Parts: sequence; structure tokens; C-alpha cells
Amino acid sequence: SLHGDVKIYDWTILENSISLFESKTGRSLSYANVAALYVWKMVYPFNLSYDWGWPCINHVTGVSDFRNVRTLLVATSLLCLGYYSLKRRNAILLWGFVLATVPFLPASNLFFPVGTILAERLLYIPSMGFCLCTGYFMAQLCHEDDKGGIGCGIQLV
Repeated sequence: SLHGDVKIYDWTILENSISLFESKTGRSLSYANVAALYVWKMVYPFNLSYDWGWPCINHVTGVSDFRNVRTLLVATSLLCLGYYSLKRRNAILLWGFVLATVPFLPASNLFFPVGTILAERLLYIPSMGFCLCTGYFMAQLCHEDDKGGIGCGIQLV
């Protein structure tokens, strides 16, 4: 986090257990894993809770943890989406990308720890951006050039 080793607040294990993790690498990887979980919650909104507590999410202890693959996939996808929307200068995609990422940053624990590890209540505005991007790509699947209706068929599934 940006504040380094300076303690802003003495977190308890119930509020933010990752902030108490002694390893900086493990703490950073755990926060990145939580960011990937937020994206997964938008893709597959199942088992939702207003606030995930201490024993619900295990810490990522090292670089060899398999959950880092999910984190890399999410980070790569977001970077590709940002690059694609900038390259195409597509206002809908760019607006969706900004709505999905910028409001999430203060709640992400990436710059400073917050009082929760994972809470879907923090995804209201980012989910609007996610829906905007999803709607754009779904509309592209059912484009006028789709003679066989394959893209529209995928939407129905």
C-alpha cells in the first residue's frame, strides 16, 4: 500500500485480516486475489454477502499459489479491455471501463487498507460499468453481419 510501514489504524482480524499479514508479498498477492474475486462476483453473482469476514477468504501465501493464475487472468483481461477501448476510441467501452475501475479503486485495498476484505456492496457503481461493457459485447455478437444468427444464439444461451 502507499503508506508503507506506517500504521494509519490498528486493524483487528475481524475488520481486515489481510492488513495484519506480516509478509508484504503475501499481503499484496492476497489483495490482488481479492480484486480478482470482485471481478468474479460480477461475472457469477452467487453466494453474495454484504461483507465477507475474516475466515471466509484465505490468504495467498506466496507466488506459487494457484490463485495467482486467476489474478493474472483478470489483470490481463482488464489491461486488454482498457487498451482495446482506447485504441478503438469507443465511448461506450471507455465509459464502461472507467465506471468499472475508477470507483472500485478506493475500495480495492491497493492504495490503503479499508475496513472490509470483500463486500459486494462496494460494487454498485463498478457493476454499472461492467454491465455497459457486457451489453456492448453482446450487441456486437448480434451484429447485422451475423447472417447465420450464431451471435444471437449465443446470447440466448
